[in-house]
Amino acid sequence: MALEADVEGQVVAQFDGYRLSLGGYARSVADSLHDLRVGVPLAALASGRPHIRELGPLALRLAKHGLMEFFLKAPRDHEDEVVIEPQTADYWPGTARLGNADVVVLSRFAYMRRRGNAMVLESPRARALFKICDPQIAAAIAALSIPQTVKRLRRNGFNGTELLGLLADCQIIFKVDAGNDAGLRQVEGDENLVFWDFHDLLFHSRSTEGRQANPLGGVYPHLGFAAPLPAVRPAWPGKKIGLRACPEAGSHEPSPLTKLLRERHSTRAFDDDRPITIAELARFLENTARVLSRGPADTDDGATVG
Repeated sequence: MALEADVEGQVVAQFDGYRLSLGGYARSVADSLHDLRVGVPLAALASGRPHIRELGPLALRLAKHGLMEFFLKAPRDHEDEVVIEPQTADYWPGTARLGNADVVVLSRFAYMRRRGNAMVLESPRARALFKICDPQIAAAIAALSIPQTVKRLRRNGFNGTELLGLLADCQIIFKVDAGNDAGLRQVEGDENLVFWDFHDLLFHSRSTEGRQANPLGGVYPHLGFAAPLPAVRPAWPGKKIGLRACPEAGSHEPSPLTKLLRERHSTRAFDDDRPITIAELARFLENTARVLSRGPADTDDGATVG
């Protein structure tokens, strides 16, 4: 994505051949667009230098359009450790407060998978996706399948307390009581969440617009990779079997069920002068139930109703 500003201060975002106007801003904002490209600390948008604070409204508008990413950098080499990709238009990074004595565990809806050359952590309940760039962080997150205290995580070398707060805010992890013997399924979320299984909630969220940032509908992502199907389907291979009328096996008389199926028809016109009565309907249902309840010994030709 490219950000540009004209002489009048109108900022335009260009991506995938589209142009999106983001409104007019002060000239200082246009001169500071480079800072957004390389990254601006979130705290600086609220209490940084004036020209950085003025980027705050533009950053919020970019986030509402899904054009902002957030990341955590390693304190030493300043390499990206985690990249946060918003999945909903209202996402803005927030951190839940966690103390050393708090016990946290992964949500049963959270999962990690490979995407390209990176591991991503996501959940159908989360409003953001976390791209894990550090394998040690991925291993530490996997260890959260068992409830652990924040103090123990720090002792084992996990220094990402800020990351834990971000994950808790996205409901990828949640706090549990240390002395609670109840199942984790019952203590996560409200009583309605208990009835949702992992695959049901995942499919529901991924097929619903607004709950994830993936495109929906016929976007044809693999166009040109495989040949399209023919307009007319070729005939199935093998011997053809004609669906001609044939007598019942062992007898020329059809069974009662066959007679019933052949004689049934839909009523397309109604007799307003003589509508069907309840007695006639009851008699029809009784006769139908009698035919369907007959066993093999009651049929004339030995046919079985299954």
